[in-house]
Amino acid sequence: TGIAFTHVPYRGGGPAVVFSHGWPLDADMWEYQMEYLSSRGYRTIAFDRRGFGRSDQPWTGYDYDTFADDIAQLIKHLDLRDVTLVGFSMGGGDVSRYIARHGSEAIGVHRARFRPMSQALPARDPKVLLKLIVERASGRVLGCHMVGEHAAEIIQMAAIPLGMGATKADFDRTMALHPSVAEEFVTLPS
Repeated sequence: TGIAFTHVPYRGGGPAVVFSHGWPLDADMWEYQMEYLSSRGYRTIAFDRRGFGRSDQPWTGYDYDTFADDIAQLIKHLDLRDVTLVGFSMGGGDVSRYIARHGSEAIGVHRARFRPMSQALPARDPKVLLKLIVERASGRVLGCHMVGEHAAEIIQMAAIPLGMGATKADFDRTMALHPSVAEEFVTLPS
């Protein structure tokens, strides 16, 4: 893609974690997360995306396909393997598009779109999207996304098992809270 990432701070030397910032921020937003993870043996890498911070500011290429290709270029340039991608806000879109465009044999994504059971009788028709990102080799859940009612509370609770290294099998064995959207996370098909 030809973009020059002039600011790519990194720390540590273990497994790589690449951070993609949100609009209109830059790599500096990840300072505390990078410090924390690098002190625990991770190689943490942040970058100023095209048009932001200290990177090039070309006239074109401000779309998710190009941002995803920029991440692929960075990963290739740094010769990274077994990368964990972390995105905030617009950076989360970059990560999702990266996976869609460049794939990953090591990552499985489990999705569900549905109408919540709590809304089965009312005339309202809200929709919900759930997604679990799972490392294929170990079954470990690497992340979860949710769009819909009560997302903030459910994601906060999902952070606990993720922080403890829960697997998809652990989620499958969990008793669902009924009727709530939270039960859908523990019934996603494998």
